[in-house]
Amino acid sequence: MQRPILGLVAAAFLLLVSHAASATAVYSWQPLTPGVDPVGNDFLFVEGKMVATAPLQYEVSLPSLIPGVDYHSPFSLLTLSVQGGYGFYLGPNLTGNLGAVYLSMDMTPIGSGVGSLLKGSLQANNAEMDFYMTSSDGVWSIGAAHSDFPTCFSSPWCSGGTGQWVLTEVPEPRSLGIVFLALGALGMMLLARRRASST
Repeated sequence: MQRPILGLVAAAFLLLVSHAASATAVYSWQPLTPGVDPVGNDFLFVEGKMVATAPLQYEVSLPSLIPGVDYHSPFSLLTLSVQGGYGFYLGPNLTGNLGAVYLSMDMTPIGSGVGSLLKGSLQANNAEMDFYMTSSDGVWSIGAAHSDFPTCFSSPWCSGGTGQWVLTEVPEPRSLGIVFLALGALGMMLLARRRASST
């Protein structure tokens, strides 16, 4: 009887490992100061969201997406909305672009837990909009932003402005607790059977 129980313990452990490997973290863009557009008006990324599913070190350059190919994107969502109603969007496996896509990111956390920040660099182009931003201390500066939409279409491009990528959601601990509870219960069952077999 011990072998089936040990198998269940192993299965629960594998479930725990797979859950940890696939855990997601959600970062929200919080604007701080505006930049300027080509005619001197304010330019601002007013909101954004990034759902990270893996470490955010990644680079890809594609003339177009090939259906069925897994591009191993480290996020399932990356959006930034510009003041005025347009913006940047990439979904799971880089979907959502209209043609060529380029992405280079090297983003690492500062601290841990809700409220912690990202630093590093991010450059992206989804054939409708391209931009790059950098940060060494959690405050990101927009180097340039160019789009097929009005405002940032003509040279010089929109530039300046600051913001932060803030961790707003972490993996739900409740499901991990259920796995640990299952492991504990199975361990107690195994111990009880050992005691019963020794008497």
